[in-house]
Amino acid sequence: MILIGLTGGIASGKSTVKGILQDLGCYTIDADALAREVVLPGKPAWSKIVQAFGTEITEKDGQLNRQRLGDIIFKDAQKRQLLNSITHPAIQKQMYWLILKAFLTGERFIVLDIPLLYESGKLLKYLNRVIVVYCSRSQQVDRLMERNNLTLDEANSRIDAQLDIEQKRQKADIVIDNTGSKEETSHQVHKVYSKLNSSWSHWKLRLILIGMLFSTCWIIQKIFLA
Repeated sequence: MILIGLTGGIASGKSTVKGILQDLGCYTIDADALAREVVLPGKPAWSKIVQAFGTEITEKDGQLNRQRLGDIIFKDAQKRQLLNSITHPAIQKQMYWLILKAFLTGERFIVLDIPLLYESGKLLKYLNRVIVVYCSRSQQVDRLMERNNLTLDEANSRIDAQLDIEQKRQKADIVIDNTGSKEETSHQVHKVYSKLNSSWSHWKLRLILIGMLFSTCWIIQKIFLA
């Protein structure tokens, strides 16, 4: 099984790339979806967040008000770090469980969609490849303002809270350039998918050869010990 990290800057088009990979049959794990799950009312992480930030960041039904919480953490690096220290362990625990389930069901490779992959750094050592979805800073700002109805300052504040997209591009094993059309992005993703399948074939061959080697050693041992 091959583990692939998928990341990028905020509003760089990572969700679009993930959707194409899913359409191609890739098993994906979405860290953002897990993040929403682990902070549901009554969950341990939810209790710690309310204790740390107060009840003003919750709705009447107990759900977290993401807009209010976002306004707090994107203006204060220490509070952002506090929130991450609460949520990241819970997210990683869920992620490990899903990876195990995928392994047991025979998935060839798993795509881990993790927005803050480089910022946290904890999962990098387990990954065989990292894909970064790239677009320019100006495109990030425009897309974020339109998508989230933010002001220019608010958009820049959210972008600055993450590692610079240019640095992520330099660290990547594979870069999907999402500065162009959706068709161009889709073409790149299809090429990456073909490479991943090719990589799996090489790993499968290695496993077969390793199995043959162990079998041969076992037979030789039986002959000489007989």
